[in-house]
Amino acid sequence: MRNNFLNKNSKNFIVLVPAYNEAETIGQVIAEIKKYSDKIIVVNDGSLDNTGEEAEKAGAIVLKHNKNFGKGAALKTGFEYILKNFPEAQAVITLDADGQHNPNEIPKFIEIFTKTNADLVLGERLINRTEMPFLRRTGNIFFSWLISKKIGQKILDSQTGFRLFSKRFLEKSDFKSNSYGIETEILLSAPQDGFQIKTIPISTIYPKDKKWFNFLKDFKITVSILGEIFS
Repeated sequence: MRNNFLNKNSKNFIVLVPAYNEAETIGQVIAEIKKYSDKIIVVNDGSLDNTGEEAEKAGAIVLKHNKNFGKGAALKTGFEYILKNFPEAQAVITLDADGQHNPNEIPKFIEIFTKTNADLVLGERLINRTEMPFLRRTGNIFFSWLISKKIGQKILDSQTGFRLFSKRFLEKSDFKSNSYGIETEILLSAPQDGFQIKTIPISTIYPKDKKWFNFLKDFKITVSILGEIFS
C-alpha cells in the first residue's frame, strides 16, 4: 500500500523540514517520511550539532543557514528552493524535525488536497491533546480563538507545524516573518487572499524531554504571534 502511494504521488509533493539542533531525531523522521516521498528538503537553521550531517546521511537534500535565523526564515528558504527547483510539485508538506509529528499521517494531507483542491491543509492536534504541555495547550486554544475570530473560520490548532501548502498559494504569497509568527501570518493571509483552508485531525506527540514549559522560547513565540495578530 505504501509503495503504491509512493509510486503514484511522490512526484506531486515535496516534504520540507525546518530543523535546529535536532541531530538525535532528524534521521528517524526522514526515514519515516521516505515511505511516502522521495523528495525531502531539510533546512538546517544554524544548528550547533550534527543535524545537517544526519539529515544528509538519511537521504535528504540539506539547505544550510550559517546562523539561527528562526523557523519562519527556514520555511521561506525551503519554499523558495522548492518553487525554483521542483516545478512539477503540486504541494509542499511541512513537519517538524523533533518527532512531534507522525509522518505516517502524510497520506491524510494528500487525500484531502486531492479531493478538495485546498490551498492550505492544517493538521490539528486533537488526538491525545493532553500530551501537549498545559500552558502551551492553553495558549494555543486562546490564540486559535483569536485567529478564528479574525479570519471568520474556526481553527482549533493555529500553531500546528504539520501543514500542506498548494503550489499556487506559495507562488502568490510573500511571507515576512522569520520567527514562529510565520504560522500565524500564513493563517491570517490565506483567506484574505482568497485561499481555501481545510483541517484534519492528527496525533499529539510530545517527547518526554519537551513536555516542560520553556519560558524564554514560549515567551518569544507568544510575542511573535501577538505581533502578527495585531499588526
